[in-house]
Amino acid sequence: MFFNTSSETPEEVGMCSVLMDDVEDLFLNSFCFGYRLTELDINPLHIVYLLRSSRGRKIMTLLAQGATRYNLSKRLFMNTGLLFPSLPEQAHLSNFFRNLDKEISCQVKKVAALQQVKAASLSNMFPAQGSKTPKIRFKGFQGEWEEKKLGEVCASFNYGLNAAATKFDGINKYLRITDIDDTSRYFMTSQLSSPLCNLANKDFYILDEGDITIARTGASVGKSYIYHERDGKVYFAGFLIRMRIEPNADSDFVYCNTLTRRFLRHVALVSQRSEQPGINIGELSDYGILLPSLSEQRKIASYFRSLDAQIASQQKKLEALKQIKQACLSKMFV
Repeated sequence: MFFNTSSETPEEVGMCSVLMDDVEDLFLNSFCFGYRLTELDINPLHIVYLLRSSRGRKIMTLLAQGATRYNLSKRLFMNTGLLFPSLPEQAHLSNFFRNLDKEISCQVKKVAALQQVKAASLSNMFPAQGSKTPKIRFKGFQGEWEEKKLGEVCASFNYGLNAAATKFDGINKYLRITDIDDTSRYFMTSQLSSPLCNLANKDFYILDEGDITIARTGASVGKSYIYHERDGKVYFAGFLIRMRIEPNADSDFVYCNTLTRRFLRHVALVSQRSEQPGINIGELSDYGILLPSLSEQRKIASYFRSLDAQIASQQKKLEALKQIKQACLSKMFV
C-alpha cells in the first residue's frame, strides 16, 4: 500500500492506493511511503477505500501538518487507530467499491468516446483552413460554402455588464467566463451568482434565445457559450462579448463554428497582446465564417444538438455514479 506524504492542501494528503500485481523493478519515490501488510485478517483493498472514505479523509486531514504545504507524519500515522470489520465483510465492501469503480470507469469511457465523436465531427463537417467544402456532408447537399465576415452574420456585438458578482438572489443569474464549462460549454449552475448592482435599467444585458457569448480576455479567450431559455434569466458579464445572430443564419450553427479549429486559430492569432490575450469586437467581427445554405446549417446544428444531448445524458449518469460512491464512502465506514 502506498501513501502520498505531501500536498498543497490537507485534504489531499495521505491518499492511499494498493498494488494488486507483481511488477518487476518497481521503485517508490521520496514523496510516498509504503506498507506491506503482515496481518492475515486485513484486506489491503479495504484499507484503500477506508482511507478514501469521509472518516478516513478526516483522519488524514487532522494528521496533515504545515502552513503553505502540508505533510503527513509517518510516526503519527503509524499510531492511528482504525476500525475493521470481519475479513469476509472487508471482502464484501472491497468488491462492492471495486465494482462501482469499474462502472464509473466504463461511464468515463462512454463520455470520452462521445466527446471524441464530437471533436471528429467538428473537424470533418466544417471546412478545413484553405477549403470551402467539408469532408463529410449530409445527403442532398453540395457546392462550396459562402464566406462572409462574422459581422455580416451578426445583428449586433456588445460588451457585458461591468459589475461584481454577489450571492444568487434566486432569479437573476450572472454569467462570467468561469461559469462556462471548458468541455461542454454549458452554463455551470453549481455556484450561481447575481450581478452586484441595481438591475432596474439593465435589461440590455439579459441574454435572449440564441445569443452567443465569447470570452474576450485571459487564458480562456475565445471560449463560447450559447444561451437557451432553459438557463433562465441570465445577465452576461463584462469580460464577455455577446453576438446576436441575424435571422438569415442559424444561431446554433454559428455557435458550432466557434468550436472549430479554424475559429480558435483566428482567435489565437488576433488575441496576442503584450500582457494577457484579448480580442475585441472589431477583431471578432472580421472573422471570415463559411456558411452553407440555411437548410444545411439547420441540419448540421440539429446533429450537434443531438450529440450534445447524448453527451449530457452520459455525463449525468457519470455524476450520479460518483455521488453514489461518495455517499457510500460516507456511510459504510466507521
